[in-house]
Parts: sequence; structure tokens; C-alpha cells
Amino acid sequence: MGQCVAKMAHSCGTRKGLQVFANEDGKLSGYCFSCGTYVPDPLGEGKSLDDIPKKQRLGKTTEEIEEAFKEIEECEAFDLKDRRLRKDVLDYYGIKIGVNRQDGKTPTYHFYPYTKDGELVAYKVRNIESKRMWSYGDQKNTDLFGWEQAKASGAKRLIITEGELDAAALKKIFDIHTKDQYSDYKPAICSLPHGASAAGRDLAKLMPKIGKYFQEVSFCFDDDEAGRKAVEDACKVAPSATVINLPCKDANACLIEGK
Repeated sequence: MGQCVAKMAHSCGTRKGLQVFANEDGKLSGYCFSCGTYVPDPLGEGKSLDDIPKKQRLGKTTEEIEEAFKEIEECEAFDLKDRRLRKDVLDYYGIKIGVNRQDGKTPTYHFYPYTKDGELVAYKVRNIESKRMWSYGDQKNTDLFGWEQAKASGAKRLIITEGELDAAALKKIFDIHTKDQYSDYKPAICSLPHGASAAGRDLAKLMPKIGKYFQEVSFCFDDDEAGRKAVEDACKVAPSATVINLPCKDANACLIEGK
């Protein structure tokens, strides 16, 4: 996930519509908000943040961040048919869907809200086509995705997934398959704020807070190499936690395949 570090011209004719993002791996990527085009190497192959003069780098003001939040919050959620995720579960987590500005209907972005100590401090943005992510606001030291909903649930058990849509999918699975007489025993479900690669680092910071609200913690990460490594890192931080093994690659795949 990257931060916007520059705005520049693009071949579509815009003067500042191409936004350049510095990713966690040090590479740059770009997205033109004027024509909706993903640009993998906006400065040319091999160029990095160091190739952008410091005086040209952006630092968003508080007013610009507030304006971005306002625009995001004007978006709505709707069914994601390819993910089998209904509007109700997206609304539960405050997920918004941004559409293409040219046709006004094609889903283009997912916006995931992040809080810290009860305050909205950032939105993680996912471009659907390129799968690239960046953020508006400060998402460095946030709580888990869905943390405020988890606290409000009154659940004793917390399940942590690897990504935001997996949290939504797993919640939907529990909503579908939990009998009414057991509804009070449904777990709270959150996701890691920065994915598998930062699982150990993030949970080391958050486990003291998690322990104040939940008696049991389970990890439900993706069934791939990165997910298995994240489980190892997470269990070092929380050795009493349990691990959930899924019949599919991730929770969203389970929902899609009906498992």
C-alpha cells in the first residue's frame, strides 16, 4: 500500500491527474484519476521515490484529507456480485464503493475505513482493476479493521482475517450458518490493517488492547505461503491463540464456493 507523493501530467491530457504512489517495497506506481488508467511505472522503469525532487513531493494538508474523507463518505455500498458480498455486510463495516467518474456506474475502488481509539483516521483505497492499494489519512498505527464493530458486538471471541473483504465474508458465513439459538455466541471478526507481511508487527502493538476486550483469539489467514508465514509470526506474539484452517484459499473464496 502506498502514499500519494506527487501529481503529474498524463498522456490523456490532464496536467495533474496522474497521482504517483510510493509503495512499501520502495517502488512507484501511478493511477490517472482523469482517465481511469493504471500506470505501473509513472517515472519510468527502475525509478524510485529518490528520483522525485523533495520540493515536488506532496504532503496532504488536514483540509485536503478532510475533503477526501467527505468525497469517500458520499459514496455508497452495493452488492459485490463477484464476491458474493451483500450491501448489508459492507454497510456493517462502513465499506464504500467508488465508481468510474466517466460512466458513473462501473465499480472502480473499494474504500475501507480505519479508526484509532474510536476516531476515523484513514481510508485504505483498493483499485479493483490493478489491485493496488494506498491510503488517505494516517494508517500507520490504526486499530484492526472493524475494531469498533468488534468491541460493540459484546463477543468473547475475536477472529482476525488477513484482509478486509475476508472479514466481511467470514461474518456473512457466520450470519448464514449460525442457528438463532446460538446467535449470542457468534464471534467478532476483524482483519489485519496491513496484510500478512506486517502481521507480527501489527499484532505486537495491538494484542494488549485486544486482550482487554476478548477472552479468545483465532487467526484465519490465507492458505498460501504468505498466510502461513503470517500465522507463524502472529502465534509468536499471541501463543495462546488458535488457528483456523479453511477448505479454500481464504474466507471470501469459501463464501463464493459455498463452503
